[in-house]
Amino acid sequence: MKKKFSLIELLVVIAIIGILASIILPVLGNARESAVRTSCKNKLKQATFANIMYADDNNQYIFPSTNGTIKWNKQLFESGYLSKSGLKTDNHPFHCPSGVTFQWNYETNYSMNKNLTLATGSNKPKSLASTHSSKTLFMIDGYNKSNIIWPAHLKDVNKVLKDTATKRMARHDGKLNITYIDGHLESLDGNQALSIGNNSNNSSQLWTP
Repeated sequence: MKKKFSLIELLVVIAIIGILASIILPVLGNARESAVRTSCKNKLKQATFANIMYADDNNQYIFPSTNGTIKWNKQLFESGYLSKSGLKTDNHPFHCPSGVTFQWNYETNYSMNKNLTLATGSNKPKSLASTHSSKTLFMIDGYNKSNIIWPAHLKDVNKVLKDTATKRMARHDGKLNITYIDGHLESLDGNQALSIGNNSNNSSQLWTP
């Protein structure tokens, strides 16, 4: 005759399962977020090096971006520096896994230093040639889907920390990723990024090569 579990034994088993779940689920969640952060870093590096390759072929200048449809993020695909095969997949090279979902092919969750690409009015892109390339911002986890970052963005607590989880820049557990002209990448706490932004201006080494 098969032994039947008593109510107490069932409650003990349920309690054990609950304890195990409380231990395992946070670990799985942390592992997933770690994977997302790694994916974002890899994509930001890919975008950075694709732009560096473009600059190497164009006298150290990034493709100039206007406020219209001419943008660096589109030109990299059109010029063959990135493959178009990933445009309509979850592996889109400019889509941060924690960022806003795209509606069209050439959108980006990564923003470029406006001094390196913006070409409107009196603004002209500056050369990547620099004596302090390890200190000058190249690309960063951008606000929403902006392809350009302005100095004011890095001083805006709403854009950096307070907006919705997919729009804000510090969307990786309060951290954001940033690359510099020399190609190295850093992960900064959102408050640290705000401090750096508030202590810089458009002519500082952070923004100007």
